[in-house]
Amino acid sequence: MTLWAARTGVALDPDVDAFLRAEDDELLPYDCAATAVHAQRLHAVGILDDGELADVETRLATIAEEGAAYLGEYEDVHSAIEGLLGPVGHLVQREGVALRIDLPLRERAEAASRVADIGEVDVAARRD
Repeated sequence: MTLWAARTGVALDPDVDAFLRAEDDELLPYDCAATAVHAQRLHAVGILDDGELADVETRLATIAEEGAAYLGEYEDVHSAIEGLLGPVGHLVQREGVALRIDLPLRERAEAASRVADIGEVDVAARRD
């Protein structure tokens, strides 16, 4: 069930559902990482207790590893994490900032991978 359908109590029109869906599966690990940091900050100021933080962190680890299997039920990665986290999902998801955090995290990981590849090429070239 999409978050929109859960909020309204009715299924979305198929055309609206198709319009709202995003193909952003590659952002899943980055959204999970950013959400975990946000949950830790909420814990630090007393909004989440120790048990809630531990539950969120455990669920996020599972979602990061297995969440892609559930993404079809949601309109995007952000909504999937919110829905899969359960009652605290909306609280720990950062409304409106997901893309400002997830995309730079993905770009940083991709850049690090490219630098590592360049290093491997450089080492191989020196051997020759």
